[in-house]
Amino acid sequence: MNILSMYATFGRLVKKELKLAEGLNVIYGENEAGKSTWSDFIRAMLFGISTSEKSKKGYLPDKEKYLPWSGGQMYGRIEISHQGKEYIIERKSGKNGVLGDASVIDKKTGLAVPGMSASPGEAILGVKRQVFERSAFIGQACVQIENDKDGELQRRIISLAGSGDETASYSVVSKRLSEWRNKRRYNKSGDIPRLVDEISGISEKLERLREDAKILTAGHTELAELTVEEQKYENQAALIKGFKAKEQLERCALAARDEQSARDEYMKALENATFDGFVVNEDFLQGIGEKYGRYSAHMNNMTGEELIVNAKKALDAETEKLGLFDMFNGLTGREAKEKAAADSRYIAGVRESLSRTKRAGVFGAAAGVVLLVISAVCAALIPGAGMLLAAAGALAGVLCAAAAGIIGSRKTKTLKSMISRLLSIYRVQDEAGITARADEYDGLLSRVGEAEKVYKQATENTMLYKNRAEALKAEILAEAGRLKADATLEDVPELIERARRAVKDLNTAKYNFESARIRAASVGEGRDLEELRKAAQLLPENINPPETGEDEVSEKLSAIKIRRRELELAISAVSARMSEVGDIAALEAEERQKQEELNKKTLEYEAIEAALEHLAQAHGELQNRFAPELENRAGGIFEKLTGGSFSIVKIKNRDMQLSVSESRAAPPREELQLSAGTLDELYLSLRLALCEIAVDTGIPVILDDALVTFDDKRMSYALEYLSDMAKERQILLYTCHKREYEYLGDRANVIRL
Repeated sequence: MNILSMYATFGRLVKKELKLAEGLNVIYGENEAGKSTWSDFIRAMLFGISTSEKSKKGYLPDKEKYLPWSGGQMYGRIEISHQGKEYIIERKSGKNGVLGDASVIDKKTGLAVPGMSASPGEAILGVKRQVFERSAFIGQACVQIENDKDGELQRRIISLAGSGDETASYSVVSKRLSEWRNKRRYNKSGDIPRLVDEISGISEKLERLREDAKILTAGHTELAELTVEEQKYENQAALIKGFKAKEQLERCALAARDEQSARDEYMKALENATFDGFVVNEDFLQGIGEKYGRYSAHMNNMTGEELIVNAKKALDAETEKLGLFDMFNGLTGREAKEKAAADSRYIAGVRESLSRTKRAGVFGAAAGVVLLVISAVCAALIPGAGMLLAAAGALAGVLCAAAAGIIGSRKTKTLKSMISRLLSIYRVQDEAGITARADEYDGLLSRVGEAEKVYKQATENTMLYKNRAEALKAEILAEAGRLKADATLEDVPELIERARRAVKDLNTAKYNFESARIRAASVGEGRDLEELRKAAQLLPENINPPETGEDEVSEKLSAIKIRRRELELAISAVSARMSEVGDIAALEAEERQKQEELNKKTLEYEAIEAALEHLAQAHGELQNRFAPELENRAGGIFEKLTGGSFSIVKIKNRDMQLSVSESRAAPPREELQLSAGTLDELYLSLRLALCEIAVDTGIPVILDDALVTFDDKRMSYALEYLSDMAKERQILLYTCHKREYEYLGDRANVIRL
């Protein structure tokens, strides 16, 4: 198989493409250029990516490691040529984001190739993933042979080296025979020890079953005896039950008759308490009685008309008194008091005027006297003229005195007349009487108001009682009409009394009926009368009650039932135990079958032991044939890689521990005695030898920086060998150095990443 081209969105690769050629391809790129990613991409496209691996400390599975850095979908396509045909292998991202199953297309026809989708590498290359990874897939720092835990590589190498047929494998056959032998017996495990234990267990079960069978027989015997005795006491219990049922039926019949009699009395009382379909009750009687009582009370209050007359008389009497206070003529009490106060102040003012008038008359008389005196003085002091002056003065004095007397007398009379007239209006003697009259008027007004209220209230109350009485009367007659269609108000007391007696009789009859019904129900409570009749009918005729009492029979039956239950539980437990253990006949048959199987397994075990012994001998001979083949191939490659320094490679055991020699005469050198560079050459030689032995020449060899630790000289030896090897198969050499492609020149297809 040759890889023609690759296209990938895989890890750091985003829509990248590589075109390869037959023979040796050198893919050059600096670190982190994607060389290892391309090599792992080939493995993923051929064999797929595991989705079950879990990440752990220090390890990241491919399904996470190679998720596209771009965040896009993982995708891959490889074009190959194989056995004269070209194919396209394509894988797309599945639901989990990882490359899914492959589709393999015949490039010429465009049709899908069946049977290759799961693992194209296994179908095309003819090897499993493990063989490819441990032979033709050589990575950096992985030149050493990794531990082949599943034995797949070793199986193919030994089979091919020994017989040429990779399906014949000592390790597989030996492992399978050992598994068969261990399945039959391995220490205390396997079919043989198991069968021995099972036969022993069956024997123990059979012994327990036989003992339980004896217990079961004894239990059934006692149970049969108890059944007979139980039947005897159950017959007696049935007789007792029959007599009790008969007695109970008689009590039930008596209670039923009493109940019927009480029902008849109740129905009669109900009929008496029913008026034209209406059944009188306590609430109705209480309601109509209360209404009749209130009506009577209102009728008694109808004498309030006398109160109206008396209130009217009292109002008229007080109103008539207002005629004595005509001086106030419709004034309010407050206004009357204000008027009386004003008139009192007016009289006081008039009296003050009288007092001033009297003082004025005295002053005029005094002035006349003064003038007379002056006249006399003048006559004495001034002769002649003095007499004239004295006469004039005397005259003036007389006039003044006379004038003062006349004026004062008239005014005083007028003022007194005014006071007298005002006091006569109030019909009082003085000002104090005026105020008292106003107070009396105010008090009279209050009494008149109170009399009006009393009169109004008496009128309203009388009308209210009258209206209420009429309404109650209508209600009473409506309700009394339920007792008697044409009832009048005078009929109500008698109707109420008659209805009350009927209700009393009805309540008594109802109570008696309920009591009788309860007694009848209690007599038959919890009893099925039909069952009682059946029990009574089962009594034989002319038979007396059993002498054994009910308690004694019940006690006997209870004891029998308890013992019976104990036996049944014991029998059930033994039966269950026997059922769990199994059937005796079946166990005996199983014991015989197990013994036969044990004999057969023992013979098989002995035969497998003999086969393993002979197979080990044959394998020793086969390995003696395989070791030289691998040693010769690895030695030839090692000689070329070391420039002839070493030519002998020895494999010590199945774990492939190695030693080398310069020649057959030279002593062997262990791995730990070699330099790092020589050791890398040795491991590369062994891997290439394994690749030549284990896989077909059509399988490409992939080397990822496998020569990175080689010096230039060792590199030249390795490249020369790989160039020769590339004549038979395609080789992909990934490197981070220019020296490889510079050394090879045009002898290789060089690709720069």
